[in-house]
Parts: sequence; C-alpha cells; structure tokens
Amino acid sequence: VAEVLDRLNKLLVDDAMETAEAAARMVAVAGGQEPPEGPQSRFLSLLYGELVPLDGPGGGVRCTLASAGHPLP
Repeated sequence: VAEVLDRLNKLLVDDAMETAEAAARMVAVAGGQEPPEGPQSRFLSLLYGELVPLDGPGGGVRCTLASAGHPLP
C-alpha cells in the first residue's frame, strides 16, 4: 500500500507542478514579460489530519492536525 500511495503522491505533485509552471508562464506573457526558463523555486504546504474514534458512552472522535509549509516568498 505504501508503495502505491508513494507513486500516486509523486504523480499528483508532478501534475500540480506542471499546472503551476504553465500558469506562471501565462502570467508572465500576459504582463509582457518573457516566460521564465529553467527550474523555478517550488513551495509546498501540507496539512495532515487523523480522526480517532473515542471509546465510552459519549462516543466522539479525537481530531489531530499537523501542518507544515514554507515562509512566505
């Protein structure tokens, strides 16, 4: 399962990067600039969450969140 999820995540990141790079080129051209060449700086933000059912008569869930990211450009 881990290997399949790893491949899926890599494909999703590749697709997102292609989309972001295409958008950056369009914005540059629309502003009268030359599209950037070569590798661009990349940023990644991540939010991860877990829901764990609670035992007991009241039930409920425990929600744990973790976030990671980058400083603003």
